[in-house]
Amino acid sequence: MQSRHPEPLKLIKNLTTCCNSVLFNSQSELLALRSKDLERAVKLVHFPSMSVLPNFPEQFDPSISSVMCMDFSPSSGYLALGNNKGRCLLY
Repeated sequence: MQSRHPEPLKLIKNLTTCCNSVLFNSQSELLALRSKDLERAVKLVHFPSMSVLPNFPEQFDPSISSVMCMDFSPSSGYLALGNNKGRCLLY
């Protein structure tokens, strides 16, 4: 660090509520963010391009509900989301 007040490389403003979890996949190319305060409040950020994936989650997918926990599989082929209805969704 060269400065006492470094500038962020990217501001992610796609979640409008408190971020409860931040998780990198094993290759550090995807960053998953979630908030339990709002339904379908989960976002994926592609780190090499610093862009939020616009099509995840699908806007009208009622099964997502409020995401309470999440994790990537060891090889990053899957993302599991646990919701407030006791379901685990695998993507």
